[in-house]
Amino acid sequence: MKQITAVTLWNDSNGKRMTVTYSIIYEETHKIERDNIKESFVLTAETDVATFDAMINLASEYITVPSEAELAEAGRILLGEEG
Repeated sequence: MKQITAVTLWNDSNGKRMTVTYSIIYEETHKIERDNIKESFVLTAETDVATFDAMINLASEYITVPSEAELAEAGRILLGEEG
């Protein structure tokens, strides 16, 4: 059986891409036959592209970008300077 261990999505000059990393495991013994196999695909089907965009949007919701003022304050704290 295949066990997916990672999925990576990104944009490049060819379009929207996906890389899948997986292991092949013997079902009877559950031992790993092959590990860290990678396959990369350019997504072309409309439904695949829509799913890609939805996943990128979801990931963006988890990311908080600090303001310049917050970064400056963090820098002062790290350097031991008073605010």
